[in-house]
Amino acid sequence: MSKQCILLNNETHRLDWLLTDPRGQLVLQDAYNMGTVPRCQCKASGVEMYIARRGSSYYLAKLPDSGFLHASDCPSASEGGMMSGLETYAHGAVLKVGTEFAVTYTETRQFMDGMATSVTCDGLLDLLMEQAGMNIRCPDEQPGWNGLYQKLREASGNVLVNGALLENCMLVPEYFDRNRVGEIDAYLEPIIAVGSPLIWVCAPLKLIASSKYGWQIKLKHLPRLVFWVTAQVARRVVLRSSSPLDMRNPPETAMCLMAIKHGRDHGSFTVTDFAVRPTDAWFYPARDDIGGLLSFLLGQRAPVIRPMRYDSHPDHPMADFGLIKAESITPAFRLSRSEANYIERRRRAYLMKRNNADVYIVEV
Repeated sequence: MSKQCILLNNETHRLDWLLTDPRGQLVLQDAYNMGTVPRCQCKASGVEMYIARRGSSYYLAKLPDSGFLHASDCPSASEGGMMSGLETYAHGAVLKVGTEFAVTYTETRQFMDGMATSVTCDGLLDLLMEQAGMNIRCPDEQPGWNGLYQKLREASGNVLVNGALLENCMLVPEYFDRNRVGEIDAYLEPIIAVGSPLIWVCAPLKLIASSKYGWQIKLKHLPRLVFWVTAQVARRVVLRSSSPLDMRNPPETAMCLMAIKHGRDHGSFTVTDFAVRPTDAWFYPARDDIGGLLSFLLGQRAPVIRPMRYDSHPDHPMADFGLIKAESITPAFRLSRSEANYIERRRRAYLMKRNNADVYIVEV
């Protein structure tokens, strides 16, 4: 049970009471209608939050990029978007209630005051990978698809995309075993049939090949399915992509999420949107080409997190990695003058160092 306390109209209430008790919901409703600003009491001065409504329920959320203002032991504390781009969205783009996320999805990315106003396919893929724990690497760990696909399926059960539960309309294939072709085909048949609710597919990328009118994408563990991308859709995705994407020279290993609709032929689909996130051979979203920093951190014999960028602004400073300790995460930066947001990332890194915070900094 949360011990977080909230100040509303000069009265202090337990957060769990406000969220779960009918009387607490009435208090939130009145404050919502009056425009009252709630304050988290984790610090003596209080930290501003806001009240939002979803259907007939009211809940509290921290202001974007304000997590660093909260006390370190407060449930609302965070690194201010330094360890996850999920914290950089504008109001309404991502709503989190308990373990469930409700996202507003659009094909294009718009910013308001430096914050994305909706979630694109790039952000949705990052959310799935982060919730499945794919961005955390433990020393000597080499996970395979056999275990990860189940975690992605579980993650999709906690994500609503424009009101639709993702697990009901997304295919995450199991490991393709040639000795079980008949069983796998029987499982896939109703999922890929015309008229099924299938509109999303998430799997490791196998290849991107040019075609007469655009591109063909094939995914691992789905050898019988073909996905077609028009040149127009490909151009839009390349311009929007959070990580550089060259359709003629795609990453050797990557995760792919696609929004699709059924094509003319059975097993053929038209791609309306997609995202590609480069990974290593074990589906970790970073290769150890960042100055050997990942190898160094893994050598500390602790888990290493790779911050997911989501739809954060290109200028938003993020750490390259984080070393997970017992009760904290130590950010790690590899700073290069050639990177676009070098100045802001360097400022953030050395601000932490001047304030005696744990941080790894590598200048190149």
